[in-house]
Amino acid sequence: MKTLLTFKASHDGTKYVLRRATEFQGRSELEVLMHESGYPVRGSGLILSRKSLSKRYDQLLGTDYLDDVDLAPETLSAELDWYPFDAASASYVFTIMEAFGDACAHIVSPNSLTARQSWHNKVYGDANISDRTQVLQARKGFVKAFGVPYERVLAASAKRLIRLKRQRNEYAHELETDIDFNKFFLDVVLVIYQIALSLYPSYGDLRSYPFQDFHGQFSRPRSEDE
Repeated sequence: MKTLLTFKASHDGTKYVLRRATEFQGRSELEVLMHESGYPVRGSGLILSRKSLSKRYDQLLGTDYLDDVDLAPETLSAELDWYPFDAASASYVFTIMEAFGDACAHIVSPNSLTARQSWHNKVYGDANISDRTQVLQARKGFVKAFGVPYERVLAASAKRLIRLKRQRNEYAHELETDIDFNKFFLDVVLVIYQIALSLYPSYGDLRSYPFQDFHGQFSRPRSEDE
């Protein structure tokens, strides 16, 4: 969880800086700074032929692939809005979740996965979360690699994993970049928590904040209503 939460802070902070840089005044200041710094961000271009396919990386540099071309700061600042920041970050936190589950599977059930399989391979992103039978299959698929009863997995958790896989696939295979990162991030966190509860049913509340807790929010006992 520490890795996820620190990455979330990095994501939010970088996105804030980028947003400020692309606001009108910030964009102008950024362009001036890049002019004064001697074009620190360079453009990349391609001059390819059939021979390029057989060349090594070092043979391509400077001839077939030029990555040190003058790029006007005004052109660069106009492209900053295009970067799929939320979708790229969502893909990364999905990978963190995937790696966590795989590590758990290798510990509790070492022979459950082949070299090319991940723990969630029996949960499908195109499953219908309104179909109770398909959700039940997803619950079973959720824990198959861990070798524990599917009853330990809530239907809500199975639906979360289905949604996560659907969104990840839409980005990875269909270039869909419209992702609510905060919702995606929280779904990842809750799926990881569900993995922990599936493996250790007596596992209690999870509290995690990798920074200084100024107000003691993560040390106070929860009320009955929470």
